[in-house]
Amino acid sequence: MKVNKSSKDCAAHNLTIQAEIDLGLSEAWEPSELVLQGEAKELARIEACAKRDADMLSVLKQLDPNTNGDYVFGIRAKIEAVYTGSSKWSSGSHTGWRLVFGSSYTSSENPKVTIGEGRAISINDKQLARAKAKLEELLSLKRIADAKQSSAQSAQARTTAFIAANGAFCEAAGHSSYNSGETLYYGSPKRAHYQTAFIVLADGSVKIGHETYTIAQWREIFGLRAAQAAAMKALKASFATATVNA
Repeated sequence: MKVNKSSKDCAAHNLTIQAEIDLGLSEAWEPSELVLQGEAKELARIEACAKRDADMLSVLKQLDPNTNGDYVFGIRAKIEAVYTGSSKWSSGSHTGWRLVFGSSYTSSENPKVTIGEGRAISINDKQLARAKAKLEELLSLKRIADAKQSSAQSAQARTTAFIAANGAFCEAAGHSSYNSGETLYYGSPKRAHYQTAFIVLADGSVKIGHETYTIAQWREIFGLRAAQAAAMKALKASFATATVNA
């Protein structure tokens, strides 16, 4: 019996009434031609998607043999379709492919390399050379950013340890936590908030604001500041006494 049910549904139904089918009491279900055509179309779509994904991975592996399909050497990479018109959501037709690096939400900021031959996903020698050049530029920037981050993390850890062991010094300095000194921007429109740096450097010196001195030198500075503050207080007190006596 032809029914508008999927092959899976038909098999499940037939299994439940197998005894009746064997005795000739019921007819086995078979998917209709329309259903079979739909299933064949869906199977072809799944196979095409699988081949597309395999071809994309093959291209990325030529840049990084150990890619997971999303990153090449730690850089976000994807292959996207190119359509006529302004975007792939337009009414344009599919014309080819491009390799896109980076993960910026502003697509114009992501480096791109046209790849393939028409609508076939592949990468020839010239395209591969261009892609490797773009990738190397991004890797160079990534190495600089990673080094900066590592340095900042080391400075923060070093400063945190120093603060825990030098409470009196930090109290005199007026700082109780690490501060990179980087300017922060908040609000809309954005406004600058200037921070006072407090960083213990690798050589043991301490940077406060834009000045860097040894711990001993800072202690001399703190001592002088305290003496100046005491002298100023005494001077102002003497003015008050002189006014009363007058």
